[in-house]
Amino acid sequence: LQRLAQENIRTWIRQVLLDDWTIHKEYAQKLADFIKNFNNVELVELLPFHQLGKYKWEEEKLTYQLGDYTAPKKADILAFKEILEKNGIQVRL
Repeated sequence: LQRLAQENIRTWIRQVLLDDWTIHKEYAQKLADFIKNFNNVELVELLPFHQLGKYKWEEEKLTYQLGDYTAPKKADILAFKEILEKNGIQVRL
């Protein structure tokens, strides 16, 4: 990200939201504090976790280690989004 900023390359960040990992308000604030230092970041796209790709792992006979996780709650997603926006970061769901 620092290199992209040095070259003034427009950047979008894609953040997966996963319960018990990245959906916490504290994580959202830390992410906002980090991102707002980079003028080249135009947008953060929030990607709520889902199980849609699980079958691909099963077809390849690989262990799918995220099987116990569920999609984050809509309220948690919106709270995360609000924290980023309050810090002047453009967000898309």
